[in-house]
Amino acid sequence: MDSVKMAEFLFARIQQTIAKRQYIKEVEISYSVGESYGNSYLYLTYQLEANEKFLELPLLDQETMFEGNSHYVYSISTNTHSNYWEEITRVVAFRNIYESITAYAILQLEGNLLPNTPIRVESINLWPNANYAEKYMHQLLSMQYFRPNIREMNEGIGQWKSLHQLALKSKKKLLGEKCLVSDLEISENYGFSVSNIRWFVIFHQTPIKVKGVEIISEIQISVPALLQALKMNNSQHGYGLNFPGLINNLYDDYLPKEKAIILQGKRASFLQDFIIQSGDLVILNSKRIVQATVIDIDTDYRIWVTYTILKNNMQPSDRTRTVDISEISSVLKSVDFQEYLRNNSIYHLMLLKRWMEKRVIAIDRPAFNIDLRE
Repeated sequence: MDSVKMAEFLFARIQQTIAKRQYIKEVEISYSVGESYGNSYLYLTYQLEANEKFLELPLLDQETMFEGNSHYVYSISTNTHSNYWEEITRVVAFRNIYESITAYAILQLEGNLLPNTPIRVESINLWPNANYAEKYMHQLLSMQYFRPNIREMNEGIGQWKSLHQLALKSKKKLLGEKCLVSDLEISENYGFSVSNIRWFVIFHQTPIKVKGVEIISEIQISVPALLQALKMNNSQHGYGLNFPGLINNLYDDYLPKEKAIILQGKRASFLQDFIIQSGDLVILNSKRIVQATVIDIDTDYRIWVTYTILKNNMQPSDRTRTVDISEISSVLKSVDFQEYLRNNSIYHLMLLKRWMEKRVIAIDRPAFNIDLRE
């Protein structure tokens, strides 16, 4: 049995250590993960650091004082036999054995070594492989007809360290930050998987807070920083296609005032560069020539043009009307219209129509771009 073999390995080293305690400066017990040629295993390591008294001994005595290997190899899987359920079980078993035998080791060493000899035992409580494997086992036992998601377990293990490091790095940046959204909220409300959200913030180093130490149950993400990262990502594949919708929803739910300011700026810029400006002549779908006075965008982002009707002598009348941009076919720029007025002494709409036939610009039904990434 692994528990017996691991205990025998460790207790034999402890007995040697106690017997030669006058030469011991420090004791360290640790574990590590290894993989080679498709074989996965864990190392239980018992390491001694000698003091100056040991170094005064003859070299032969130094080499023969401690017998045995400093590592015990605990197999998880081999390249000839790999069963995921067995691997999970063995990982959890190793954690339980490690906790038991190291607790005993500490009691024995503290009671028998020279006073003030440091004893360092690496904690296994923060080992994500065991923590998430144990969580998976609990879920499996509680689910009668469905197996929990193994990929979710592996993602949790792979992200654990990076998320904790990012949270530590984010502490100063998040001082006073009140606008936070959780990965669970994004997943539930906007359709993104928790795993993909976490990989995204890790990749972009978006400031976060984490809930949970051994197992991360939730992360809180800075909304302004998340929006900035989403805007930088212009991917047109996979989840990237849904980023514009997510950006819009985050602004609506968390930063509506900021969204209004952004849209106001985009609206002003759009109208400034719009093909129709006040003073231009526009031709309606009905072929009527009128003069634009106001161009505006409503709350549904539809473009409206207010115009004044021209008399036959091309003087503006007092009558105005507002129409959707779809009712306009083409435009004659104001500068061209003024050129016509300067070069002609007879003003009549029929003459103007003939003159402007080759000078008008067709309207291609432009739409106001509300993509908040730009």
